[in-house]
Amino acid sequence: MTPRRIRRHRCPCLARRQRPGGFTLIELLTVIAILALLVAIFAPALTLAMQLAYATICRTNLHEMGTAMQLYKSHTGFYPPGHSWAPIQPANVITWAPNLRLYASGAKEKLFYCPTAPRIARWEVGFGSGLPAKWGYADDETRLYWNTPFSYGYNNWGTRDFAHPQVGLGSMADWIPELLGNDPRRLKDWGPLRAHRVAAPANMLAIGDSRVDGIWDAFIDHNQPGEFPHDAHLGRTNILFCDGRVGTEYSADLIDPTYTNPEARRRWNNDNQPH
Repeated sequence: MTPRRIRRHRCPCLARRQRPGGFTLIELLTVIAILALLVAIFAPALTLAMQLAYATICRTNLHEMGTAMQLYKSHTGFYPPGHSWAPIQPANVITWAPNLRLYASGAKEKLFYCPTAPRIARWEVGFGSGLPAKWGYADDETRLYWNTPFSYGYNNWGTRDFAHPQVGLGSMADWIPELLGNDPRRLKDWGPLRAHRVAAPANMLAIGDSRVDGIWDAFIDHNQPGEFPHDAHLGRTNILFCDGRVGTEYSADLIDPTYTNPEARRRWNNDNQPH
């Protein structure tokens, strides 16, 4: 008897199980849409969190600079002068930052960079200048100049540039008679400011966020729009006051171009007057 071949039938359920894996186009589009929705929901929150973190780092930097400034004042009796002044190179060398660096702890140069600023504003230490140690710079160290991108600015002039007596924190680290003359008032008033001349340290601006454009970035100025404190932190600017306190301010509370807010103007001046 010839055996009969039994025909085997596949179970439909087994056929479904053996279907090739992968997403259909509709499933893939659905996943992409869900991911896009989640990004749209959480991206603003992540951006805000990052901005708040940057603002915290900036305030910490200013606090450390404030500590260094208090040590500098205790040791020298002066606030650090802003920059050198000379008709020949090296002209307009920034001096307040390296002077404070001498009294800073920790990361030192990193303290002078706000993370909201472009990376070009970082203080990158280099050597090969051929210049001797001076104003807080090491021997042969490259200098910071008036056109060096920088993310913090110093209140050197107050609200009256080139005034007698000066109302800022001190502008010139040296004196060149050929350029500025031999007026003894200038020699006394435009150099480093004695610490006792700041009438209200808790109210006077010392250092704040600066606009990075390569033009006197290392200074903030009440009279030059390009040197106004920068609203880098959610529409506000971080400020170090002369007593070491760090605050966050609106520009309207610091700048008074219309001469209608004397309280804003007095915050720039060492005599606490709204010049």
